[in-house]
Amino acid sequence: MTVEVYTEDWLEILRTNLVENLTELVDENRIYKFSVPDELSDEQLSPCIRINLADFSPNNWAGNEVIGYHVEFLIDIWHENHTKVFIIGQHVQQILREMSFRQSSPTFDEDEDTKMYRDSRMYEGNILIK
Repeated sequence: MTVEVYTEDWLEILRTNLVENLTELVDENRIYKFSVPDELSDEQLSPCIRINLADFSPNNWAGNEVIGYHVEFLIDIWHENHTKVFIIGQHVQQILREMSFRQSSPTFDEDEDTKMYRDSRMYEGNILIK
């Protein structure tokens, strides 16, 4: 039996997990997959999270069948308060750790366009589908 795996499925699994665990910190309508809507004002962006898939490549086989993938997520968090963006980032890191993903690179800066702080982290891990 072949199991079809779609990148959208894993983005939704991650988004759902973030929504369930960040209810006190970020409104679920402010956790986006791929991109943040252009029509939002800078005030509406704080706080918000964007999830992107950076890599989704096969890395484990059983004969000719793929049974596992290497996955990398890029997660950007924006907030007008530098302390709060860091706190949300720590919660995200714990959620991803519980999903067996590890952080591979951090960036913390002020976004010149929005004047908000951005905590951007890459997480990587392996997913077995069989």
